[in-house]
Parts: sequence; structure tokens; C-alpha cells
Amino acid sequence: MLRLRTISTPGETLLVLEGRLTGPWVDELARCWARLCDEKHAGPMRVDLEGVTFVSAAGKALLARLHDDGALLTARACMTTATIEEIAQSAAAMTAKENEVSDANVETNRERISQVRSPDRDRRRGVRSERLR
Repeated sequence: MLRLRTISTPGETLLVLEGRLTGPWVDELARCWARLCDEKHAGPMRVDLEGVTFVSAAGKALLARLHDDGALLTARACMTTATIEEIAQSAAAMTAKENEVSDANVETNRERISQVRSPDRDRRRGVRSERLR
């Protein structure tokens, strides 16, 4: 069983979870999150996991999605704090990997551009280009 409470203030929206985040409760949290996102809240959204006693793999995946959507995940208990750290590290690793791929793509494109020679550019620079016969 999972209890979901929403507390909205001008500064933030707080989603408090209590119980086990597993099975049908994962879907219920996803629906609740979708409703909150549709409501266009003024401040940031925080998900309090203090009262969570168990998180399944599907629950972790959903929490990671909430984190990616900008939710601030908070907890003080050992298990839930470890879950949050795992999600944050995974997100950081994914961002670093995306940046590496992006940097590699930029460098590859630079190399391709430098290999392409424009006859007009060469003429302006006084470089002769020879035609193959």
C-alpha cells in the first residue's frame, strides 16, 4: 500500500509518499505525477520519500523519471537516501556520457568540414586546384 499526499504552497509543491512503492502503486504515482505536471505549478516540485519502506525496480525507474523531469527527491532514511543517490549518480553518468558523445560528434564534424575543400574558397585564397584529366 502507498499513501500519496500533495501539499501545494506558493514556493513549492510537495508530494509525500508513505508505504511501499511497488506493483500498482507505481502506476498510481505515475498518474499523480502526470496530473501535477499538467497543473503548471509556480515553484519546484519536491518528492518526500521519508515514509517509503520499499522501492521496487519499477519504482526506482519511475523515481528516476521524476528526477529527470526536475523533481527534487528527498529522504532521511538509509534505504531511501541510498536509492536517491543511486538515481542521481545514474543521471550524472548518463549526462556525462551524452556530453562525451556530443563532444565526439562535434570533433568529427570539424574534421569532416576541414577535409571538404571549396574551389571558390581556394580561389579566393590563391590556391590552385588541379583538375584530373
